[in-house]
Amino acid sequence: MSFLGLMTVRAHRAVVAELRADRDSIHKSYGAKHDALLRALQELSFQKGQVANLSRRKDEETVRADLSEQRVVSLLDTIDALTPDAQKWRDRKQADRDYRANKRRAG
Repeated sequence: MSFLGLMTVRAHRAVVAELRADRDSIHKSYGAKHDALLRALQELSFQKGQVANLSRRKDEETVRADLSEQRVVSLLDTIDALTPDAQKWRDRKQADRDYRANKRRAG
C-alpha cells in the first residue's frame, strides 16, 4: 500500500501517538512557561499596588504638609492683623496704669 501513498492502520496509529506525545510535551513546556508568566504577572501587579499605595501616601502627606503650611500662613496673617489691636490694648492699659498712678500721687 505504501506504493500508493497509503499507510497501514498500525503505522497511522503510531504516527498519531507520536504527534500526540509531541503535542503533550509542547503543551507541558508552554504550560510551565505560562504558569511562570502568571506568577510574574501576579508579583508585578502586587508590586504595582504597593507603589500606588506608597505614591498615594506620599501625595496625602504632601497635601497635609501643604494644608499645614497654608494654615500656618493664614494664622500668621491673622496674628499680623491682630498685632496693631494688641498694641492699642497694651497702650490703653499702660495709659490706665499711668492715670491711676498719677491720681494716687495727686491724691
